[in-house]
Amino acid sequence: MILLAFFLAHAGFMAFALSMARHRRDLHLKPIGARRATGLRICGYGLLGIAIWPCWILFALSVGIIVWIGILSAAAISLTVLLAWPPFLAMWSKAFHLTASMAERLREAVR
Repeated sequence: MILLAFFLAHAGFMAFALSMARHRRDLHLKPIGARRATGLRICGYGLLGIAIWPCWILFALSVGIIVWIGILSAAAISLTVLLAWPPFLAMWSKAFHLTASMAERLREAVR
């Protein structure tokens, strides 16, 4: 049930991200109109609201709200890492390629 709450919160934050032009550009997606962006924001609010339900069932309402806020934080952090990962991965793959090519040249020079 906790995973259900996490995935609902993650989907809600993803809907928010997809409603923003900047994140759509980062993901190489086509721009959308204002009406569809509003629909994605409403969907995001709905998914975040529904994410409290599993927490409420597992725990009492007082503890469930605290757990829900923690799950929202974890989902937001994971989505932030996922959205920031491609440039980070590209940077490290270039660094790895540069290091590997330098090592290859050094090995050939030693022969």
